[in-house]
Amino acid sequence: MDDYIKEHFPYCESWTILNKNEKGTITVILTGKNNCLVEGEVVHATISKAGRKHIKISSIAEDTNPQGEATFKIKALNKAGVARVKFKAGKLTKTLKVKVKR
Repeated sequence: MDDYIKEHFPYCESWTILNKNEKGTITVILTGKNNCLVEGEVVHATISKAGRKHIKISSIAEDTNPQGEATFKIKALNKAGVARVKFKAGKLTKTLKVKVKR
């Protein structure tokens, strides 16, 4: 089973920033033992209840490709604020903050 989950974000390690009505992508990368990439694992994404006012996400689950990547598309809505997105694969979880600015 995987023992490591990391993300590749366009801006920084634990935050991504979007303007109102802007679209972006978040790529989650899963690696297993000896840094082997994990293919075919399902990664689930959940937006916090308060965050649903600020962003939408393309799907609630994506499978990892041969490079161990699962890509999610996000869209900022017309309301500024911060949303938290939790990514879960197996027992692993990672939370990302998405800031929607004016």
